Formats: sequence, structure tokens, C-alpha cells
Amino acid sequence: MDVSQAKPKNAKEMNRIDEARKKLGSISFKLLMRSDKTFTVTIASAGSVKRVTQDGKWSQSGRTITVTDKTGQPRNMTISANGKQMTMAPPAYAKAPKGVQMIFSRV
Repeated sequence: MDVSQAKPKNAKEMNRIDEARKKLGSISFKLLMRSDKTFTVTIASAGSVKRVTQDGKWSQSGRTITVTDKTGQPRNMTISANGKQMTMAPPAYAKAPKGVQMIFSRV
């Protein structure tokens, strides 16, 4: 999660950013995108054996990837110019301040 471009409106939003940074610092997100246009994201906390997985489908138009999970909710990611990263805004329910983004790096 990248908060370097976040623009918190007030101290409450700044506190939310700090809390998210602490909480997400111990969580890993692994995104596997397959050639059959399906994906799996695995979410795991450091030191925990429990993992959460979400599956869905994806499509691409130019540098925009649209992922749609089982709920049918589409989310857009933007591929970087060098093709090594994709960025996505957090889901609306996260109520993150403007400018916060999730970055997935190719390994």
C-alpha cells in the first residue's frame, strides 16, 4: 500500500492512514493472473497459517486491467509504462483518503 500521495483532509484521516500502514505492513497480497483470464489473490498475515483467497476473472483494455471477483464488483488497475507494476485504489468500503493506492509488483 502506497500512501505517499495521500491527501488527508484532517487528523482523523491521517490517523486512519497511520493505522492502515501499521496493519497492512504485516500482510502480504499475492496476485496470480492466468492466461485463461482468471485470477486468484491470496492474503496472508505474517506469522499466521490462515490465508484468505479470492478468485475471479480479468480483462484488459490498453494499460487498464479490470478484475471482477465473485461478487461481480469490477475494480480497475493501471499497468505501469514498464509493465512491472499495477496500481489500484483501495475499495470504497475501506474509506481511504484520496491518493492512497495499492501497488502490485511483478516478481
